[in-house]
Amino acid sequence: MTSERRARPNGRRFAWILICALAIGFVVAASDAAARRSHRAPAEVIRDAIVSYFRLIEKHPEADETLSSAIELLLILDRDSSAESLEVLAGFLSYDVGTHGGELLSCLLIRKGSRTPAALRALSVSTRSDCITRLHAETRRCLKPEEVETEWGIILRAVDSHERCDLTDFW
Repeated sequence: MTSERRARPNGRRFAWILICALAIGFVVAASDAAARRSHRAPAEVIRDAIVSYFRLIEKHPEADETLSSAIELLLILDRDSSAESLEVLAGFLSYDVGTHGGELLSCLLIRKGSRTPAALRALSVSTRSDCITRLHAETRRCLKPEEVETEWGIILRAVDSHERCDLTDFW
């Protein structure tokens, strides 16, 4: 009897994952429609969708299992060469996006190449604390300033040494 219970998927957990996936899709669709009406940059829409997701998982921690799906929205910015895209990607360095998300974020910034160092250096201190500004200081999602500086340093050194990053490494 016990082994039968373990073999069946947890219905409540599956429901939360499904609800979170649907919520992410809804937020992206609604944000995209709002962006078209307000002429917001796609990068800003993606940022707002991910930040909304972080707010959701603060209230419902069990939804944290879908984090990688939310962070993968950043892939849309890989082909976006706008300054807004770089700013949004750099802003997410102040968030704890998990191991997979952090590696993906670093890869995307490294792929931006020679524009990344200038963009990172030009960002203000307030951008470096994007997480605290958009969520709140007490959230576990925000990295400490020294952690953000460390990440920036790693990315800047990788770009300066012309390292390559292949997105196929993530799947």
